[in-house]
Amino acid sequence: MTKMPKAGWWSGAALLVLLAGCLGWREITSPDLGFHLNSARWMLVHFGWPRAEPFLFTASSCNYVDLQWLFQLGVFYLFQFSGPAGLSIVTLFLVGALLVLGWCRMGMAGADCPAGRFVIGVLFILSQDWEPRPGLLSALYLSLLLILLDLYRQGASRLIWWVIPLFLLWVNTHALFSLGLVVLAIHASGAVIGWFQERDHQNKKRETVIFGSLLGASLLACLFNPYGVEGLIFPFRQWLILNSPVYNHPSSGIAELRGLMDLGIFLNPDGNFYPQAYLIVRQILFFLIFIAYVYTWKKRRLVDWILLGAFAVLAWGAYRNFLFLLVVAFPVLGQAWSKFFGEGGQTKARYRSWILKITAGFALLTCLLVASGRWYGWQGIPENSKAGLSRAVIPLFLKDSKALPFGPQKIMTGFGVGGWAAYFSGARVTIDGRIEVYPTDLYQTYQASLTQPKQFKRWLSVCRPEAVLVHHQVQGLWLEALSLQPDDWHLTYQDEYFSFFSSRRFYPDLPPSPRPVAGRDFPSFSMEEARKVREHAARLPPRGFFGWLD
Repeated sequence: MTKMPKAGWWSGAALLVLLAGCLGWREITSPDLGFHLNSARWMLVHFGWPRAEPFLFTASSCNYVDLQWLFQLGVFYLFQFSGPAGLSIVTLFLVGALLVLGWCRMGMAGADCPAGRFVIGVLFILSQDWEPRPGLLSALYLSLLLILLDLYRQGASRLIWWVIPLFLLWVNTHALFSLGLVVLAIHASGAVIGWFQERDHQNKKRETVIFGSLLGASLLACLFNPYGVEGLIFPFRQWLILNSPVYNHPSSGIAELRGLMDLGIFLNPDGNFYPQAYLIVRQILFFLIFIAYVYTWKKRRLVDWILLGAFAVLAWGAYRNFLFLLVVAFPVLGQAWSKFFGEGGQTKARYRSWILKITAGFALLTCLLVASGRWYGWQGIPENSKAGLSRAVIPLFLKDSKALPFGPQKIMTGFGVGGWAAYFSGARVTIDGRIEVYPTDLYQTYQASLTQPKQFKRWLSVCRPEAVLVHHQVQGLWLEALSLQPDDWHLTYQDEYFSFFSSRRFYPDLPPSPRPVAGRDFPSFSMEEARKVREHAARLPPRGFFGWLD
């Protein structure tokens, strides 16, 4: 086994903590957190779970299945009492807990290699995007499930029944409880195959009965959610929606649903290339995982290969699912390290030393890049090392009652900021990030409005909003079209990231304010250039109230 001196072990642990702190102590840039907070507030006000669409005035006939309600309530109370700083700290602890559980599974698999744990730990931390999302809890539950299954293989048969209350908690935290059911189904199938292949039929028959009963009991436990059968089958509906071409289109799809090896994921909305390190590390780890499985193939069971195939397909198809593949593969990475860098001669010792030095140096370089503000986060936006909400993706001026001396009930918003706009203003919006709960044609209509002037005008006339919130980097066409209609739309607020227009039809008495002038403050579009408006607006530098798009 690879040995590490105590001084090296403590210095490695300190470096891991420093790296996690630098990457995790960031301004929140999540577009999803707003609608999570809004959902929790709705539940507390109405003393129940939302069913008919409560937040969008464009999809009022849709049913809202909210299996994330425990996560949302927890985040809401945390946000109320400790603000963004509390969310950052809890996110740090959740990622740390995932790493510790992965190390525990490595130890249970016989991979006792401190140096390997350090290298894998650094790669694991670098592969995270550090957003407070319910997917972190699903990864935590998946780790606990795999530990219970490992303990069962080692003889702790009674502990396996803790899987049932685990699913009861999981189904009320995140829709990806379905991943746990997939893992149980694979183990049950492996037990059935082993029953027919092994000579010890009685033992395998007992294992088959246990896993079959466990799978059935877990399915029943998953029925105990606010939506019953509808909640149980919701992951299947979600899978169909998210895998449709609408959300995976190269130019208009959701970034995190893009393939893991799709180079287009490194392009931000202005078309520039931003090599986001956490995605590059995921791509590297993806291949390292396959190499580790092949290198330790003699220790692998049929169930291990099936799990690898299932979770590799998930990660390959959508890079946001990579974390679950990494959770499954943790002990295999440790075993591969132990086998390759185990006790040996000077050559192996030299390899170990250089890999540790390079890994530690890269981790320190990352810390320096973060501290200097040269580390890029969500869609290539520089993130500040402080607690708070990023002004680049969240319209904080909506919190200021002086900035908005009226309370609009219907706000036309973009996909990324709809949840935050609804949370801060209390109004209904046109669209937000909950793409799995409303029809795909809503998302298609929104995307068409970003690049086609006629489609934007049509959607505006159909929605009849009281106000429109424009994100300059994404909705350049919206900004221009509304600025060219001063008799209909009043520019109420503007900063370097957002403009807020109020309808004169609903608010005719608002005081006059300067407005951008076409050809001076923004480029006027032609039909041929309509597709380029969004990219052009995003490239221009931020300026003051006047001429910010000069």
